[in-house]
Amino acid sequence: MSRKSVWFVVVLLTFQMLGCGSDEAGAGPECGLDERYNPILDACEPARTLMNNTDDMGEDVSDEVDMGENPEPDMSQSDMPEEDSGPDLPDGLTCLTDLDGDGHYAIECGGDDCDDTNRSRSPSATELCDRIDNDCNDEINDGIDCSFYAHSNTKLYRIDPFKFTTQELGSVPGLFDIDTHPDGTLYGLTSSQLYTYDPQSSMWTAFPNELGVNLGTANGMAIDEDGTAYVTGGNTLYTVDLTNGSATAVGSGNYNSSGDTVITKQGVLYMTSSRTLNTDTLVLVEGSDGSGDLVGATNHRGIWGLTAAWGDVYGLTEDGELIAIDSQTGASTLIHQFGISFYGAASTPNR
Repeated sequence: MSRKSVWFVVVLLTFQMLGCGSDEAGAGPECGLDERYNPILDACEPARTLMNNTDDMGEDVSDEVDMGENPEPDMSQSDMPEEDSGPDLPDGLTCLTDLDGDGHYAIECGGDDCDDTNRSRSPSATELCDRIDNDCNDEINDGIDCSFYAHSNTKLYRIDPFKFTTQELGSVPGLFDIDTHPDGTLYGLTSSQLYTYDPQSSMWTAFPNELGVNLGTANGMAIDEDGTAYVTGGNTLYTVDLTNGSATAVGSGNYNSSGDTVITKQGVLYMTSSRTLNTDTLVLVEGSDGSGDLVGATNHRGIWGLTAAWGDVYGLTEDGELIAIDSQTGASTLIHQFGISFYGAASTPNR
């Protein structure tokens, strides 16, 4: 066969093959963008089909899922993560604030601690003689006695300097002053006689012996922690034997007793003096020789009763005033006005 004949045969075969391919391509339907033609089924199918865990290219698609357009995760309520609400709170509490560490939660949290900044105030705290509700029950000094003895020229009283109450106990035998022994016994003083008081019968009993010294204007008495009794009269200090009632002069100082003397738990002896001023001054008296040192002006007059109680020094005046006295400066502050003209006052046994 010539070279021209061979070329003609090749061209003819090629034309026939192209013609057959065109017939097959044209026979299939026109598929969409998300589809493709399956020649076996002679139909359009989705672009990915699960058939025998393989696609039409023979690749494993077992783990593939048709998510469609814009898939959304399943966030049903059961699958939502739970919020951490913190520790479980005891019934009635909204928080766990215990700033003072006393084991009680603050009232602001629904607890029972009335002062979460003060460890000495809570329902477990011990009530003390003061103006504070220590045990958080809306009362002060409940269940305890916070009173001291005081008297007028005729009557004996119990005075509460926190609640400002008075309790009349009975009469007095013309006493100038009184004071309490550390054992609780109440003694009374006139210018010539010493007395003891029986709280059961409200009766006073005079010592069989007189003081033995002409005290004249004796008007103040104080008993220290050891049971030693001191008496002031004019500008002289005396001691009194509480077993027989006799008195002994200690010495004199530059003062004039205005009405009372008092001794603190620390053993410091004070008196009020009216020697040079229209108002009384506080004087520190030396118990060994009777000498005195001026502390300062009180700015009150007629302080005829002095008492040391619960760490404080109180004064009671002839005008019925209850005052707090600063033992370092002598300055005094009015606390309350009673309707009683006081003559004297006694310290509490434990001062």
